[in-house]
Order: sequence, then C-alpha cells, then structure tokens
Amino acid sequence: MRTLLLGATGLIGRPLCEALVARGDDVTVLSRGSTEVPPGVRALAADRYDPEALGRLDGERFDLTVDLLAYNAEHVAQLFAVRRFAPGRVVMMSTGQVYLVTDREPPFRERDFDAPVIAEPEPDTRAWHNWKYGVEKREAERALRRAASERGIEAMALRVPVVQGELDGLRTQRLWAWIERILDGGPVLLPEGGEQRLRFAYAGDIAAAIVALSDRPSWEGVSALNVAQPRECTLRSLVERLAACLDRNPEWIDVSGDELDAAGVARDFISYWGRYYSRPDPTMAIERFGLDLQNEDRWLEPVVRAHLHGATRPQRSHEGYAHRAAEIALARSRRARAG
Repeated sequence: MRTLLLGATGLIGRPLCEALVARGDDVTVLSRGSTEVPPGVRALAADRYDPEALGRLDGERFDLTVDLLAYNAEHVAQLFAVRRFAPGRVVMMSTGQVYLVTDREPPFRERDFDAPVIAEPEPDTRAWHNWKYGVEKREAERALRRAASERGIEAMALRVPVVQGELDGLRTQRLWAWIERILDGGPVLLPEGGEQRLRFAYAGDIAAAIVALSDRPSWEGVSALNVAQPRECTLRSLVERLAACLDRNPEWIDVSGDELDAAGVARDFISYWGRYYSRPDPTMAIERFGLDLQNEDRWLEPVVRAHLHGATRPQRSHEGYAHRAAEIALARSRRARAG
C-alpha cells in the first residue's frame, strides 16, 4: 500500500510511521525535514501549511493519506487543491474537543456533533482558545467531508481525547505536570477532590487503529469515529496509580476552584481538570470496527518510564509549575485549618 503521512515525528506520527513500515507499506512522509524519518521511508521536505510547498504532491498517487496536521477548513482545502494529487482514502486526526463546544454533556457519542454550538467566550481567554480550537476542528471535519464527496473517495475523522505516549513529555508536559509535583516531595493539590472523570487514548493504540481501519475494504459510510480507551477513570485514581508507578505516597490535598482563585493559583495550573476535557464514547469504534484500545493500567507504567529516562525526559517544567509555591502555601493553610 502506498501511504502518505502528513506529520510523522510527533506523539502519534512516530508510532504510526513505524507501524506502517512494519506492515510493509511504501511510506512517504511530508514534513519540514527537521527530524529524521525511519529507514526505508521516503521524505518530502515541505511545510504542511504552505500551499506552494504542498505543490510537491503534484502528480502523486496514494492508497491512503493520514493527515495529523489539519486544524481548520483552510488546511483541508489547501491539501485537496493540489493539482493531480490523488490521496486515496483519507484519515484526519480530529479531537473530542468538537463536542465540548456544544450544549451536550459527556460522555459524547458521534451524533452529538450535530448539537448547537455554545456562544463564543470572551476573546483571548483560555476558554476562548479552547472554544476556537474545537470550532475550527469542526470546520475542518466538514471541509473534509465535502472534499471527499466531491472526489468520490472515503474519508474519516478520528475524534480522540487527550493522547498519552512516550513522547508526550517532549510536547505538552501534561503528565509531567503531575510527575514533577509527586517527585518534589511536597503536598499535591487535587481540584474538587479529584472526582473529574477522564478518558485517554494511548498513541500506539491510535496508530494500530489507523492501520486496522486501512485494512478494511470499506468504512461503510462512517465519516467520523470516536477512538478512545473503553473505560473512564477519575483524576484521583489516575494520579494515585501514577504515584504508585513512581514509588511515592504524597499528601493529597482536596481543594475547590474557589480556594484556588483566592490563593492566586490559576485554574489551569494542572492537567486533566476543567470544562475543556473531552470524553468521547468509543462504543461505535469497538462494536462496529473492533477498535478496542488499552486502558490506563496497561500503558501508564511504560509512559512514566519514558518521562523519567533518556531522550524522552522533559527538559522543562509544565507551565503551571510556576504556581508551585502558592500551591504549597494553600496546602499548609488547609492543613492548619484542619488542625
């Protein structure tokens, strides 16, 4: 199979590239060329977001194109505007954030995409940036459906929650935000008692899911699919399991959002908490396509090891760690009141 991969060095791209090569695909990677691709992979050096550079695909024909870098309708249009480019079937990485900008409550099913979109938050706030990301991904999905219909090809958007993987420490530091606090020996704040429900997807499993989908002769008219681990967990259960992986037993301090505000700790000081955390329901992917991903008890330990050692260890703190002194002061205040 001739496969084109747009974005092959990131959290999902690297394991996907390796999985495609292992299957025996003739793989072409289009990227800026700053990172080496695996042996045997053909590299096209081009900026995914530069329409002129995308002209390198003129005349290219593929059986499968996987786009990990389309974030809005314009990105999709630019790709399909390349002359004489035949993408074959197309998989576009989307996000569960497309549901968070609607008036529906989680967990979200694919049909919830059609729900009304909430009002635009105040510009340039954290809520607005999250809203903008979700709205633009929705527009990208619609553009993909239109382009695929015009070309008479199959295309599918994969809606995923927060993705975990060995390379995440080099990208977002989301898990590192908790690891760093657990390792420093101080008390660790748990917003709202850690009751927030979570759902993840392991990067290697997403790669395997894309390979499995491309093996199917047809996607049976499905143009969007939630891909996520089947079981939800709570924030508390996740970080307690994380502490066990680190062989630590920190003091957990339950705090409310109002207490964080009063202490001057920004509500985005830590990962996996707040309104903009997606929980897509993967029932269709499991029952109709057999895409049954691993739960966190299977992938968490190797991901933690990757965060602690070698080239995949983060080289900086999560941005919220700047509030660490205020967090500890709040924990001491809570302890004093309880005493």
